[in-house]
Amino acid sequence: MQTQTVTFTSELIGIVVTTFLALFFAFSPFAQYDLQLIAVLFIIYMLLRKHLAQQPLFYLYESLGFIFMVLVAVFSTGGISSPFFFLIYFLLFALVLLLDATSSVILTLLLVIVFLTTGNTGSLRELIPVFSLPFIAPFAQYLGMVRQKYAQQKQLVHTLEQKKLKVEHTKNYQKEQTLLFLTTNLFRLNQDMKDKLDNFMGDADLQMLKDRVREVEALVHSFRDYVEKI
Repeated sequence: MQTQTVTFTSELIGIVVTTFLALFFAFSPFAQYDLQLIAVLFIIYMLLRKHLAQQPLFYLYESLGFIFMVLVAVFSTGGISSPFFFLIYFLLFALVLLLDATSSVILTLLLVIVFLTTGNTGSLRELIPVFSLPFIAPFAQYLGMVRQKYAQQKQLVHTLEQKKLKVEHTKNYQKEQTLLFLTTNLFRLNQDMKDKLDNFMGDADLQMLKDRVREVEALVHSFRDYVEKI
């Protein structure tokens, strides 16, 4: 529980700081180098991904990096009227799958406030894309839940298949061991009967041969019953 709280706090602080950093950069004299900055950040991301992809918090750094790059591209090219505004939709959709759902909602509300306060338009029609942002998070969250449920079901099916293969392997092993036991005993009994036939001495040997035949029949019946059970 404490770890989840720390992670959520880190996500929340990172989202707020990254959003304002992107806004500050877009309205600074360095905004003319936005494409160069995005290219450098993307190259750094690709290099670090090879070495840090397995780190527990890499998903957070990855998310914050894309937040910064997308917001810089949008803010630097006109904000609401930016030709890259559609990237906001993809960004929010992806963040719902990567971050905590509450963090994505907070980012969505923060972006709505930023666009409304920094936009230079008074037309309600031009503000429609901004008001549509809050609807992205719930829809993406629903799809994320469906995707997660599908992944869990797929994992469950895989686990059941592995258990089935293990049971079948165990049954085959038991059959092999039973067959080996039966073969060994039949060979021993057959050898005993052959010795008695070669050195037949009368009624005593005849009785022993009858006992051996009954043992063979009992072994065969036991083996049939065992095979039917498994």
